[in-house]
Amino acid sequence: MKAEMEDRGECMGGWIWNRNLRPFLESAAVGMEARFEDEDWEAVRYGMQGTSDLEERWFDYPLRGQRETLCLSLALDEGGDTDIVLVKISGEIEAVVATRIMTLIEVCSRYEVGDFRV
Repeated sequence: MKAEMEDRGECMGGWIWNRNLRPFLESAAVGMEARFEDEDWEAVRYGMQGTSDLEERWFDYPLRGQRETLCLSLALDEGGDTDIVLVKISGEIEAVVATRIMTLIEVCSRYEVGDFRV
């Protein structure tokens, strides 16, 4: 079963801490059997410059998996005045992938994701 969001003009999303953006994107890619490499990260970093949810300036980035492609729309909250990145996801994706991505958004908005060691 696929979640057909784009055809109905729907999207899912939320917000994450800016410092969690790369781990979010890398984890979303793994969940879709996609690749997210250093070149992808550089493209996102460059594309995020000048984004603003207040001014409706979003950066759209396609994430291509083995079976589906989704569009990530990213913008800095209040034009970068906060440490928040807003995330919108559209496209036709499997329900299990949608659930994984929404779980990632939840985690990346509540916690600082990093390479912690005991």
